[in-house]
Amino acid sequence: MLKYINDLSMTIDLDSTLIRAEVLFYRFQGTVELIDKKNAERAREGKESEVTISEELRGLLKKEYPKE
Repeated sequence: MLKYINDLSMTIDLDSTLIRAEVLFYRFQGTVELIDKKNAERAREGKESEVTISEELRGLLKKEYPKE
């Protein structure tokens, strides 16, 4: 999608956009880990999880891409 938009405008700075995307990915990954920790604490206390992360989202977070 970014390539399509860039082809129209030719103004997207690829390096900064990729860096921002990577930062957002790691922030999201950290948020999921925090939710998992809180859910584990709640389970130890005999309470239900407040938030559930879908298996599809977990799969996306686990995918490994070749590093350059």
